[in-house]
Amino acid sequence: MNYRQNRLAMRYADAFLNLFDASITPENFQTFCRTAVLFNAHKRRLSLALTPYLDTAHTAARITDLCTRMGMPDTCKQLVQLLAHTNRLELLPTVLRHIGEQYKIRHGMLDCSIVSSHPLSERNKAALHRFLSHATKHTLIKQYSVDKSLIAGIRVVGDNLFWEYSVRRYLAEINRKVIR
Repeated sequence: MNYRQNRLAMRYADAFLNLFDASITPENFQTFCRTAVLFNAHKRRLSLALTPYLDTAHTAARITDLCTRMGMPDTCKQLVQLLAHTNRLELLPTVLRHIGEQYKIRHGMLDCSIVSSHPLSERNKAALHRFLSHATKHTLIKQYSVDKSLIAGIRVVGDNLFWEYSVRRYLAEINRKVIR
């Protein structure tokens, strides 16, 4: 995708959010993200569906049906119809990706991966969530995992965020000070 198409997709996403931002729920947002990933993964199949010899209305109806089955809100139908009417259905995966990115920016959301040395209890997750929400002033979209190499600690990695509190980090700091 070239720069112009990317900018155009960004404008479609911005216009969509200007109209329908209030109707998007956190569940819808997750569905937008999953659908964008699905369409990006199957770009070849989507491009075959958009070949010139197929009826655009039929193709738009099939894509709308797929979006509905994935749990997309009804506002997605209007987006697909608009892109079909302007002969720009190939922009749909990029528009959906930009909708997700712009929604996160507008609503102060950050993706973050929380890696711990051991599985965290729900109580620990809640305390960590409160701490990170207060420290970042953003709503966090969290993904938890376990890494035994941390040696009794936690690492948080996000879009614009890196925080680690572990024995491994302290040992690395001591090692740097000793080597100097």
